[in-house]
Amino acid sequence: MPRAARGRQAGGPLPVQDAAIPLDRVPYFRADLRRIAITAGLMFLLLIAGSIVLRGLLQA
Repeated sequence: MPRAARGRQAGGPLPVQDAAIPLDRVPYFRADLRRIAITAGLMFLLLIAGSIVLRGLLQA
């Protein structure tokens, strides 16, 4: 008796539709983008500040 195939099964092509997610229907998209941008900015400032502090400590 043959065993059933595991994993994804090959199927036909997907129906033609717009695959994009409408961003106005994603609940917290803009707030999340803002939070990511603020976090990235703070990390960049910490990187610059740490570089300045380490440069000062290594020269002393």
